[in-house]
Amino acid sequence: MKHKLRNNIFVRKQLNLPKMKTLFLSTCLLISAFCLRAQDVQMTFITPTEKDSVKANGKISGTCQMKVLKDLPAATILNIYSTVNGRDKQLVTAQLFQTGYPAGQSINLTGDFNIPNKPGENVVLRMFIDGGDLDPTNDTAKISVRMVSQMANDISVKITSPTLNERRYNWTTVPFKLLIKNEGTNDFPTGSDILLGGTFNDQPEIDETLLKYNGPTLKTNDTASVTVNIPIKRWAYIGENDICVFYNWVEKRGQNNIPIDQASPDNLDCIKIVVQMNSINEPTIKEFSVLRTQNNLQIVLDTDFENNENQAFLYDIKGHIICSTKMINGTASLPIDNLPKGAYVVNVASSGAFYTPHIFIK
Repeated sequence: MKHKLRNNIFVRKQLNLPKMKTLFLSTCLLISAFCLRAQDVQMTFITPTEKDSVKANGKISGTCQMKVLKDLPAATILNIYSTVNGRDKQLVTAQLFQTGYPAGQSINLTGDFNIPNKPGENVVLRMFIDGGDLDPTNDTAKISVRMVSQMANDISVKITSPTLNERRYNWTTVPFKLLIKNEGTNDFPTGSDILLGGTFNDQPEIDETLLKYNGPTLKTNDTASVTVNIPIKRWAYIGENDICVFYNWVEKRGQNNIPIDQASPDNLDCIKIVVQMNSINEPTIKEFSVLRTQNNLQIVLDTDFENNENQAFLYDIKGHIICSTKMINGTASLPIDNLPKGAYVVNVASSGAFYTPHIFIK
């Protein structure tokens, strides 16, 4: 789903289950009573709070605290749902607790609520656990919030470059152009703290970075274009790649970044980029050789290469960078002595050519 990123991305990471666990979860729910052993948890809303004003823009994010009242055994699965005014029931997460939690432990869970676009109305939000709990009376967190058309502090972001389905070849750092709009009643001033981050193919492969907004002060409905360089740690797959970028207005207080924006869903935008190997518009496709020694892979370009910015990369099969090195005179060495057995991808990054990746099996 497109908008699964939160202001608190660390909370989001707790909720994401890898796709490979789907079969396990389904099987566990169907045939294993162990997964639904007696437990007792309590749900309480953290944000928004009772009677908060919420922008009526179709969706908000809410965070609940789940407190463990009776030890939560390992391999327990809890289904967390949300509703608005008793309707639109949706699954927030099928949370698998692999190691279990002792009584007294608290866990933050964040979910989306699809809210009506009706300023002036009160809306009741509920996040609750469905099944497998000893005491269902404390399994629901419920609050009432008031819909408004505009918030005091509220900026939105849209990605204007790269464009939808654009092809890219080098994924060390990607320049993004973002259109920032002040949707709120307060000014968005020059020098504001911004927390930048995102996901790559639904994984948190874009590190969070605190930076300053250096554009002009934006009054209500004013817009400005900013360019940010986003380092991506993961290899782009041939085919479709999804990138989501968030641009959050925060305030730096000591070691903490305190959110200022009061309508966070529109701080995130996503695009899909298609990587293709064959096109009349591609840069020149070149080859390189991979020579294996006992402890290293020797990378040798098959053609003359004049760009000293060239780098060689070793990835695991999931696309994560294992190691990289700058190429000198068209050669490089990558250490492999401590790698476990498996399949790996060797690639060369260049601004002037597209090098076909090599698969390496250890």
